[in-house]
Amino acid sequence: MIDYYVKLVGVDHVGIASNDMFTTKPTMDFVAKNTALYADDGYMINAFNKGASGCGELAKILPAITDELWKRGYKDDDIKKIYGGNKMRVFREVWEGFAPENDPVSQEERERFVKEQRQKFLQR
Repeated sequence: MIDYYVKLVGVDHVGIASNDMFTTKPTMDFVAKNTALYADDGYMINAFNKGASGCGELAKILPAITDELWKRGYKDDDIKKIYGGNKMRVFREVWEGFAPENDPVSQEERERFVKEQRQKFLQR
């Protein structure tokens, strides 16, 4: 499914969330009825059939999804975008009111700030 949307709209516009799926039933019912929409050789159904149950379903299979994305040729930077980078970029554009190319703070400064905040948090 991820690969389908990346091919459709590009890697800069695809993202997934691991915390919003409390049951697989609606997803699996949809997938089973619409198998032609998924050009994944049954990968999605097989992944869920291998033990995903309870809360946080997607989080339980992220390692397998990551392996599959690597197998399909995705680079780490693409996977970072899919796993949250794109969402954070859009959040920043909305919250801060400008696109990344117009950002007055450099990427290096942002990364340094995040690292400092993370260290402060871990030292508590």
